[in-house]
Amino acid sequence: KGHQRAGHPAAAIAIELIAGSPCRIWAGGIFLMKIVLASNNAGKLAELQAMLAPLGVTLVKQAELGIPEAEEPFRTFVENALAKARHASQASGLPALADDAGLCVDAFG
Repeated sequence: KGHQRAGHPAAAIAIELIAGSPCRIWAGGIFLMKIVLASNNAGKLAELQAMLAPLGVTLVKQAELGIPEAEEPFRTFVENALAKARHASQASGLPALADDAGLCVDAFG
């Protein structure tokens, strides 16, 4: 894909924030944040929830909000991660977190 290094795993993470979105809520002396995970991967959700929970962040899978998966039309992982995050954020009105990863192999073009 694109300008990734051939033969090496690569990944990109993107966060899309919408100006004025109600993403932070003050509760019991801490801020709580709700973020849409632009993925329906249960393992990814569990892993990221465990990392973000101590920060007061709640992740919600996009499918729970009726959001379909986004297209991935781009040549790089970064562009596809951004496309997925933007899609989930625009559909939900909430901040969104997305990633894209894979193995780059020159023989596949």
